[in-house]
Amino acid sequence: MKISREEMQRLSVAERIELIGALWESIEESGDLPALTEAQRAELERRLALYSHEPDRTRSWSEVRERLAREG
Repeated sequence: MKISREEMQRLSVAERIELIGALWESIEESGDLPALTEAQRAELERRLALYSHEPDRTRSWSEVRERLAREG
């Protein structure tokens, strides 16, 4: 499928976000993901350390999605 920039701009914001999600899923499925940068790795380690020290302050991805769906 080929989609022009003009066609993308005619999509609603919700449709463009859905397109981004589909693109990301296709990249994930290919297994050809880029390596993390040192900054990304450091941020993930920082978040993991925070979770280890204060697990009650975190929410699962499904909880976050549910909250966003209610508020959206």
